[in-house]
Amino acid sequence: MSKVSPRIGEVPSILNLIKRKTARVVIYFFCKIIKNEKFQHVILISPYPYFRIHKGNFGQSYEKYWKLDLNRGADKNTTRLRNYFNCNFAQIASRGTNEVRFLFCGVRNGVSAKVVASYMKNLNYNMKFILIDPFDGRDDTEAVSLSGCQKDWDSSINSEWIVDTIPDALKKNRIKIVNAIFLNTTQFEAELESLPYLFDSLAKGGVLIMDIYGFIPEVSQKAVDALIDKYNFISFMLPSLQLIVMNPFS
Repeated sequence: MSKVSPRIGEVPSILNLIKRKTARVVIYFFCKIIKNEKFQHVILISPYPYFRIHKGNFGQSYEKYWKLDLNRGADKNTTRLRNYFNCNFAQIASRGTNEVRFLFCGVRNGVSAKVVASYMKNLNYNMKFILIDPFDGRDDTEAVSLSGCQKDWDSSINSEWIVDTIPDALKKNRIKIVNAIFLNTTQFEAELESLPYLFDSLAKGGVLIMDIYGFIPEVSQKAVDALIDKYNFISFMLPSLQLIVMNPFS
C-alpha cells in the first residue's frame, strides 16, 4: 500500500510537533543572542572561518593595541570586528587618493585610530589624521589624557590633535575634505548636530562610520536617516551595529 502524504487539516505527528517546537526555541534564542553585543565577537573566536580578522595585516595591527581598549574590560575580541570594519572601510575610502585624510571624532584611548593608522601604514598610504576629543574623561571615566593617548601613537604619522568637543570643534576649525570619518563620542545629540558639518567635509567616495547607530532608539535613527537622505548619501548598517554612510562618486 502506497504511503499517503499528509493533507491540510491532518493532525501532525508528535515527532513533527517536537521538530517545530525545537526550531522555534532555537530561533527565539538566536534572536536574543543577536541583540546582545557579545554576539558580535563571540563568533570570531575560531580563526579558521575568520582568518583575515585574526591574522595578516589587520591581525597584527589589532594585536598591537587591543589591550589599551579599557572600555570593554580589555576583552581581546570585543572590538575586533568593529575595528576590522574600520580598517577595511578606511582602505576602501582611500583608493585613488595621493594623501588620505582621516577624521576621528571621539578618541578616548585611541585604540581605533591607532589600529587604522598601523593597518594603513602597512599598505604604504600617505596619511593625515585629525583627532578630536576633550581628553578629560567627561561622561567616560575610562578616557585618558591627551599625553596618555599620544604615548602609543606612531610619531611618523602626520597628525593634528584638537582638544575639544563636537560640534564646537567643527565650528571653530574648518575641516578640509576628508576621506573617512570615524564618529564615536557616544553622545547622540552632539553627533546629530555635527553630521551636517561632517557630511560637508566628506570627499566623493568617502565613508563615515557612526558607531552608536545600532544602539540608539528608532526615533533617533530616523533623525540620522533624514539627514542622510537630504545629502543623497548611501547608508547601511553592519552586523556590528555600526552605520556606514558613503558619499557616492555620482
